[in-house]
Amino acid sequence: MRAIACAARCAVAAGVILLSHPASALYAAVTPIVKVGVDCVGKASLLAPRLTACTVAGARTRIWCPNGQVFEGATENGGPAASLARSLCNMAQVP
Repeated sequence: MRAIACAARCAVAAGVILLSHPASALYAAVTPIVKVGVDCVGKASLLAPRLTACTVAGARTRIWCPNGQVFEGATENGGPAASLARSLCNMAQVP
């Protein structure tokens, strides 16, 4: 009986952890690839050479990487930080 109670507590704890993860805050790859600036609500901003971001409809941000990848995710605090964009694009961090 103790084993069943322990397993139940572990299952509940795992469920709480998984359900509390902010999945809407994650960035996902956009397919098909869209050109830089397409569907932007405002002006696209240049975070680094050939690294561009802009706000798109629905309070979402789109990031274009130098290697051609495009990511989209929820806008937080005015847009993505340059360090987040560099990380998504697998770019080296500048000190």
